[in-house]
Parts: sequence; structure tokens; C-alpha cells
Amino acid sequence: MLLVDRGPQAHYQTAFPVQDTSRELERAFRSLKRLAYTAEYETFLFAPGAGVTEADLVDPAVLEQALERYVELDSKAGTAVIVARGETNMALVTADHVVHFPPVRILHVDEDALRLPRAQRRVASVSIRRGAWGVLGDHPELGTFTVMARDTVNDLAALEVRLPEWVPPEAFPRIGVQPGDPGRLSWGSFVYVLGFPSGYAMVTRAIVSDPNRDRQGGFLTDGLWNEGISGGAIFAIRGDTGDLEWVAMARAGAGTRELRLQPGGLEFIEEDDGVLYEGPIFAESALRIQYGITLSVPMTTVRAFLDEHRVLLQQRGHTLRRY
Repeated sequence: MLLVDRGPQAHYQTAFPVQDTSRELERAFRSLKRLAYTAEYETFLFAPGAGVTEADLVDPAVLEQALERYVELDSKAGTAVIVARGETNMALVTADHVVHFPPVRILHVDEDALRLPRAQRRVASVSIRRGAWGVLGDHPELGTFTVMARDTVNDLAALEVRLPEWVPPEAFPRIGVQPGDPGRLSWGSFVYVLGFPSGYAMVTRAIVSDPNRDRQGGFLTDGLWNEGISGGAIFAIRGDTGDLEWVAMARAGAGTRELRLQPGGLEFIEEDDGVLYEGPIFAESALRIQYGITLSVPMTTVRAFLDEHRVLLQQRGHTLRRY
């Protein structure tokens, strides 16, 4: 197919940029923060023949039948963007799944347990969340953050971090990139993705596919994302001015569920050539990421979320100037 010059560039550029954008990206990164979110679970492990069902767990006394109990921590990583900055606090937006742990986790004995009524679902173990907290990964001295608002359907959350008096305003600037219109992205639009995959501050690039796949301007990209990028910022480059615009938030890679065998206890016997496990084995559902097919939350949805909670944010001292 012959490619010829057909005039003006598309609304957002569809080719690798020819101008230097490094300074703009560096400034934008100052408004992105690495998140670490941790939950504490108390796990109760039941004997395989105990006959405890999911319906039995309504009675707290059933937990006394546990063969073993232990406490463990579970952690998540992600990225958040500063959208408002005051003298004593700041507001950030991120993906809700980064700052969410279920209150209860149940591991069933039967592989097809979810197809059965609750009264028949035999339980191998139950984990109860006893607490959860989050910090900015690079600034633990600021203490824990607060989740002010959630949208579990669109996978969005607004966070608040209190700032001590000794923190200068320029240390945590709100993002200076103008919000864009994801509905004007096209097939092949070039985008930058900023965030903290695996804890590293990184900029990567991606190409847009299936633009306007929903009413909010959603789209797919071919970005190779790793854990920690969720909540990061996606920028596109205007075709007429060359300016960066914030068009979406990084959400997640596509994935499928698969069953894996998981040891159910801590009964290990050490041998010279390794570790021999002699405890019960359970089938655990795990998510397998399909790299190269990634999902985003369009800026249209992010702005609607912030606008919905504008009064709440203002009551807590946050002024959203651009959203």
C-alpha cells in the first residue's frame, strides 16, 4: 500500500515524535508517586475431612475448629498522580484495585465449589483481613494515606496524604499536563506511559488500538506493562501543537484465570538435596497476564470521577483546578 502525505496530522500524533519531550516527561514524573499497599490476614486452616462449609463461617465459633492458624501480610504496588496540592495535604488518583484487598478470602476443597450452593461449598481455609494500610513508597516518612473515594466499577480511587509543615510546596507538585480528549485518539496513535512497574520509575511507549471502544473513549494499547504500572499516566501528543495531553490512566493487562497447585500448610522436612513438603495440596486460582494487550481508564472517566467527588475533595481542602 502506497503511503502519501495527505495533509495535516491527526488530532494526536500517530508516529514517533520528532521533537524533544524529555523535559516535559521529567516534569510530569515529579507528580507521579509510587504506592505500596499492605493488608494483614489471619488464616484458619481446616483439616481436609472437617466438613466445614462456607455457610458455617457465619458462626465465628467455627474458627475454633481450625487445625492451624497463622498471620501473613499481602502487598500490592502501584502508581498515583497528584491532582491537587495544598499547604498541608495533597490529593492523588490511582486505580482502585491497587488499594483494595477483600475482607475475606476463602480457599475451597472442591475445584467446582463456586457452582454449588454455599451450604455445600467445603472450605479448606479462610483468611480474614485484620487491617490494611498504604504509604508512598519513596516517602514512608509521610505516614499512611487515606482512601477518600472509590469507584470499583471503573477502577478508580482518590487518595489523601497529609503533609508536615517542613515539606516545601515544590516537593510534591500537582501534575501540569493538561487533560486531553481520549475520544479523539485514532488507530495507531502514539502514547507515552509513565509509572513504576516493579518499583522502577519508567517511561514506555505504546500504540493505540480499538479507539472509542466504549462511550467513554476507552481504548487498548500494545504496552508491555508489569505490576506497579496501574494508576500511571498515559500521555498523547497533539498533532497540531506537539503538546502533551493526559488522555488516560494505566489500568491493567488483559489476563485469564488458571488453576495452580498450592501447598496448604508449613509442614516442611529439610533434606540434603532440597526441601520436601508433606502437607495438603490445594488448587489455587491465579491470574495469568497476557502481555501486549493492556487496558486503560480514559480521561473522560477520570474527570467524571473527580467531578462526582468534587464537593468531598473541597471539604477536605483540595481544589481541582483543571478537572
